[in-house]
Formats: sequence, C-alpha cells, structure tokens
Amino acid sequence: MAPSEQTPFKVIILGAGLAGSLLANGLIHHGIPFECYERMQRDEKHEGYQIRLGAPALIGMRACLSEQQKTAIIAKFGRAGGKKSTAPMIYHKDFSVLLDMSAFPDYSKSAAINRKVLRDSLAEPVFEVGRLQYGKEFERYEIVGSGAQEKVCVWFRDGTSDECDLLISAEGSRSRANEQVGLDNISTVESHVGFATKRDLPTEQIAALPRALLLYLPDGVEESIAAPSQSEDTPEMDNAVTSVYFSFWAPSSIVPSNMKELPINAQWDFITSAIRNWDKAYHEIISVLCGSPIHVYSPRVASRPPTNWRSRVQSRSAPEKGHPRVWLMGDAIHAMLPNRGMGGNQSMQDAAVVVQHLTALADAARASHQPPSHEEIAAACASYEAEMLPRTFAWVRKSGGQRIIVRNLTFLVPLQCT
Repeated sequence: MAPSEQTPFKVIILGAGLAGSLLANGLIHHGIPFECYERMQRDEKHEGYQIRLGAPALIGMRACLSEQQKTAIIAKFGRAGGKKSTAPMIYHKDFSVLLDMSAFPDYSKSAAINRKVLRDSLAEPVFEVGRLQYGKEFERYEIVGSGAQEKVCVWFRDGTSDECDLLISAEGSRSRANEQVGLDNISTVESHVGFATKRDLPTEQIAALPRALLLYLPDGVEESIAAPSQSEDTPEMDNAVTSVYFSFWAPSSIVPSNMKELPINAQWDFITSAIRNWDKAYHEIISVLCGSPIHVYSPRVASRPPTNWRSRVQSRSAPEKGHPRVWLMGDAIHAMLPNRGMGGNQSMQDAAVVVQHLTALADAARASHQPPSHEEIAAACASYEAEMLPRTFAWVRKSGGQRIIVRNLTFLVPLQCT
C-alpha cells in the first residue's frame, strides 16, 4: 500500500454514520487521502436504537476493516437465546404467530447490535488519525476548474471550505448533496408516524413477560436468572441487564399533529389507547417500557432513479447537476423503510463497492502521478451505480417501497432484547 501522501487523489466524505465511517476506514487501510465531515458534535447525544447486521454488512466490514476491528465489533453483537444470528417472528394483535421467518431456509438471519455502539466503533479510528471533523454542516458544493484541474469545492455552514477530486455524500435521508446534484429522489411517507424507544431493564423483569418473548433472552435465564450460562468461546457479557427496543407504527390520521411536543406520558397514553383491543401480552410489554423517552418520526423513502438520471439532469448553466464527481451512498440515495432491517446493511455493502472503485482510481493516480480524469471518475461512477441501484432498490421494494403495509391497527410491534 502506497503512503497516502504519494497519492494525487483526494476524497471528501459527508457524514460519519455507518456508511461514511466504514468507507473512511477502508480509505485508511488503502492509503487514500480523504477528509470526513460530520454535522453533529462529537459529544452530541446520538440515538442508540438497534440495528441487525446480516451478510451485506459483513461484506462491507470485510472490505474496509482489519481483522482486529471486525473481531472487536462482532464481540459486541447481542445474543438471542445464546445465538448471535436469529430471524424475526411476526405476531397478530391476538398474539398468535402469523409468520416465523426462521422456518424459511433462505431468509437472511442477522445479529443485533446497538446502533450507537456500532457507529462509535467505526468512527473512532477515523477520528484518531485526524481525518474526522465534527460540527461541520455541509451547505453546498461547486465544480471548479476544468480539464486536469477540475475539482469539487465543498462549502460548510461555518463559512469554511475544502477541495477534493471526489465528493461522497453519506449524509442520510436528508442529504443536501442529493438535492443539489439534481436527483432529489427521497420523500417523507405521510401515511404513518413511527414511534421508537429503548430501555435497559433487569433481565429478571423481562423474564416475567410472555414466554413467547423469552427466545430473545440470554441462555440460562429461565433456569437461573442469578447465574446465566456463559460460553467459554464468547466474550464476557452482562446478562443481568437487557436492552429492550420497541417500535410502533400508527396511521397519521389518528396521531395528533403535535405528538412530538406532547409529554412522554401523553405519548405512551396514545400508544396504549391505540392497542386497547390487542392481547394483554402487548400491554405487558408496554407496562415495562412506559415512561421511557419516545422518538417520534416520519420515515423517508427513496424512489428508484433511472440508470441515466445523471445525463437527464445535466445542464451547462448548472454544472453541479448530475456531475460524476459527486457520488451518493447509503440513505443519501436509497433510504428505505425499516421493515426488513436492510437499510444499514445495504449502506455498509455500498462501502465495499465504493472502496473497490476508489482503490482502482487511487492506484491509477499513483502510477500516472496525476489525479483521475473526469472520464475515469465518470466511468467508475457509472460502474458503481450499475451495481448499487438494482441491489439496493430491490430492498427498498421488499421493505414496502413508499407504503407501510398495515390494515387497521394490526401493526408489527417488535420487542428485541440484547
């Protein structure tokens, strides 16, 4: 690997979430010069909800992380019934099983991890090498120069700027670069409102819930809450406390417009009222979570762009439109509903694909002692999107597309413990 200082090729990454930080780690390992800018402050509180990682995420991790980094992250996976990989079960409002995903051999199993833990594990190595700057909110970019001198000038809200050969937006579903580049393919789903919360509870208290939920608890809980079993080949885990994640969808038509501003107790009263005719097992779940802060949100979902979307939006009067020096990855281009848990997974797989193309561009730049040309970057961009668009938008569709599929108040209310 050539030292990054000898590579006449610079990348700027917008966003230090899962996709941006994972890609940044890959650029570190391949000696590619870059800067990563994150709008949030380093000490700012992040949401700590759960993400379930499957094969796509592991592809990204293998491509961008060292063996030591991968091992450290895998050790932080939660366990369900002593297993790292599980598949969800879907229950009706009367608490009868509608669908057991584990019965399908082709269903991709996944392992749970706290999203904040994962994000911090990926971002910290980038910060430690001085390539991650917090509190830098992206405002706009300009295409400057021409020919061999063509660059992207990136401006931030604080008035500062930086230049690069390639700008990559991993800003999430409200990506400003997505809008400025002329794609603007992400919109808010107005039909439903989402509710999510997390709470750490004594495992003994969780064990008192309906037995069907015990499949999520650590080994040994039913036999001995005080001394749960521990495998010798797995790292030490504190089974005395269980992190519980709860999510709920409600039709917008029944949700007060000021729901986000209501007191926590009023928000829980709404959820309790909405499921008043559901089985008592659901009310037992709510009884142990009631009082926890709730994240109330409206999901944003992407629509698939045509393969030639860049040429369609390009304009001489607006050179930033459709420009191949601006790439989009993760939720910044293929935001999806959380139903299948594939948003983060596909974003992390994007990192594997992008780092492969950037490595090839960097190798060519080192050999020629010249930054990649417009044509070289355009070809790499087209190759990346040719792989990414069909892969990710298949999952956008499988996750429900623009629609949250519910009937009346028969919502999926998952309880996940790690």
